[in-house]
Formats: sequence, structure tokens, C-alpha cells
Amino acid sequence: MGVALKIAGTTTNVATQSFSVVGGSGKTTIPVNFVLESGVLYDLVITGPTYTFDINTSGFAYPFSTLNNSLYILGYINGLTYDTLPVYYGIYDWKLATGCYSNVAAVQAIVGTPFTSTLAASGLLTFCQGQSVTLNAQPTGIGYSYGWLNNIFLIPGANGSSFNDVATASYKAIIEKAGCKDTTSAMRVTVPCITPIEAGERSDVENTSQQSMNAFYNGQSNELVVNINSLTENNVRYSIIDYSGRNIISGNIHIKEGLNSFQIPANDLAQGIYMLRMYDGGNTESVKLLKY
Repeated sequence: MGVALKIAGTTTNVATQSFSVVGGSGKTTIPVNFVLESGVLYDLVITGPTYTFDINTSGFAYPFSTLNNSLYILGYINGLTYDTLPVYYGIYDWKLATGCYSNVAAVQAIVGTPFTSTLAASGLLTFCQGQSVTLNAQPTGIGYSYGWLNNIFLIPGANGSSFNDVATASYKAIIEKAGCKDTTSAMRVTVPCITPIEAGERSDVENTSQQSMNAFYNGQSNELVVNINSLTENNVRYSIIDYSGRNIISGNIHIKEGLNSFQIPANDLAQGIYMLRMYDGGNTESVKLLKY
């Protein structure tokens, strides 16, 4: 004979077992060992030759509840319904095992909707000093948070859906919402209107008859390198000013007649374009420079 576990009302077998039963040999135990999933309604069907089951020694009545009300046996399958009259008690002496259960553990699930992030520019990606372009990240809306990468470095304080860029670099936006996170593809911004010299970039904007100067950023040492060819020996005051007009760094230096070179630490400078201004009491010379 065979025993099949089916999804109720269907012909779909979840599990089957086959057994040999000898008629007239008394009570026979059939360990089907079926595993039942919670919340699923099953039919238990006996197949094969006709057998008469006429003993019910367990004393139960349909509908039958067991395992702390976690399992319900509704009754004998009669067409598409279940009957509960004793005449239909065909399967007898139930023995139900609880199986093994893990300890209850509390878990927290964060469910979010995956999204694809994109990056778009509101203007040209190539421009000259003093200009800029706004990069816009998508999607936007309630619950989204943003971060911006300059090459591989996270830009401090850049946490909006838009970023105003003034310097050469590759930019990406990182977007998060409800546990989902995505990073845009890179967008390259270039500022080519700068004449490169040695390890840096500069552009003279003012001249003086007393001295000539150039300056550039040395990325390896994170310093501004300033070269001055002076006609006189003098004390000079210098200032580094950003494009909003703020004085970021200032100091004094003594220069001699002829070629002078000195370095200014750039640790306090963010990436961008700055004005280096030198004043000797009578003359002023300025250069633009880029920290990248």
C-alpha cells in the first residue's frame, strides 16, 4: 500500500511512502514520517488495494486537535468536503510527533525597495577657473540620504542630492534609503584652462615690477610650492584666499634678492581653486592655483 501527502484539494504530492501490510496480522504501525509546514492544508491519502479499517482505539473524534492546538485533523475526505461522523473513521490510533524546534529568537528585518542611482550635470563638465558645474544625484525624495566621492575619497560635509564642483576630479554619489544602497557611475570634471608647470597648475593674474612669482600644489607632499624672483630683499606677507573671498591661510616670510623658494602646508585647504597673494608693502602680486 502507499501513503501520499498532498496539498488539500489537489493532486500534487508533497511526500509519499510505500509499505507492505499483511492482512489479518493484527495492528500494523506505519511510520510515514511526513514533515508538515505551518499554515498549509493537506490531504493524507492511502493508495493501493482496498483495506477495511474498522477499529478506532484512540478514542478521538473529528475534528481532532493535538500538539497544543498546532495541528488540526478536520475529518474524512468525502469528495471535496470533510465528514466527522464515526462511520468515516478510517484511520485509527494516531501517533503524532512534535519533531524538533529551535529556540525562539527575535530578529529585525529592514525591508526596502531596491533602486538604481544616477548622476547628471546641470552644465558643462569642462570649464575654466572661477566657473563651476552642479552635479545632481537621482533618485530624490523623503528618506534618501547622500554622500559624495571625489575620486575614492568621501567629501566632508557633502550630504545633499546636489554638489557644486569647481575642481578637476571624478565624482560619484552614494545614495541610501531603508537599508538599500547604490553608488552612481563616475562623472569626470576637468578644468583645462590652467597652464601646468612642473607638479602643479597655476595662472598669473597680477604682475609687479619688483618681483615675479609662480606657485603650484605638490600633491605628494601636500604643500603649496612658491617661487619668487625678487629684485630686492624684503619682508613679504602672503595670503591664500578662496573664491568666496575668505582668507584661509596667511603669514610672513623674508625674501632675499634673487630666486627664493618656500613651501606652505596645504592641510587646511580643501580641493579647489585659490588665490595666493603676496604683498611687500608697496607692490602686490597674485597667482591662482589649484589643489587637486
